[in-house]
Amino acid sequence: MRDQPEELKGVLFDLDGTLIDSRRAFETQLRDFFAMHGTSIPSRAKLRHLVTKSYSEIIAEIFGNADPKFLRDSMDWFNYSYRYYYMNRYTKPISGALECLRRLQSAGLKIGIASNTPRIVLDYFLKSNGLDQAGIDSVAGDEVNQKKPSPDLLLALLKKMGLRASQALYVGDMTVDVQSAKKASLAMVAVLTGLCNQEELMAERPDVMIASVANLCELLGHSRTRIQGELAFSRSALGPIQPHKEV
Repeated sequence: MRDQPEELKGVLFDLDGTLIDSRRAFETQLRDFFAMHGTSIPSRAKLRHLVTKSYSEIIAEIFGNADPKFLRDSMDWFNYSYRYYYMNRYTKPISGALECLRRLQSAGLKIGIASNTPRIVLDYFLKSNGLDQAGIDSVAGDEVNQKKPSPDLLLALLKKMGLRASQALYVGDMTVDVQSAKKASLAMVAVLTGLCNQEELMAERPDVMIASVANLCELLGHSRTRIQGELAFSRSALGPIQPHKEV
């Protein structure tokens, strides 16, 4: 709880599972990777576990201490095939997500995206959805020393946006998002459109839980059709975690 709540000036977003539905893209890419290398395809539960990890962590978990060339070639395949094929074919924006970004910007808020995904993927998302010229700041996973759950991404994005943590909130779908936000002293809004279910997220104690980013403007207390006036923000103003059904 902040003693002196500050005006909300910016909203930071995660990408996968928060702004875009990428579950099918990641699972299909992993299945193809295993088939390409003659490795048995993991169960759905194992795939769900793997897609929460970085590509380098996936390779290490499946293949152990792979030689540097295999690791380098695999990383290139993952990054470029996702950018040029799987993301284009299998992902789509979360319903209401792009409208949410536009509405928040129209209210004078700064918007940022902090994602563990590499820059090549993040830029493709922005360009393919007409957001590359929208004044949205972003920091990618390959631009910081440590990815989430480290706070490095969020701290770098706050600096880029010219904001203090007390002037912003972060929206994400994973337990690592909640952990990262806490380390960065950011208020955290968890959404149920990603890989983590309600119980997993609640165990990390986000400040608020909502069904999706489409509900964010309503959470901040504004009408569905227009955001007006000043947006005053504090953890207490957001209220307790709300029990939503898993989506």
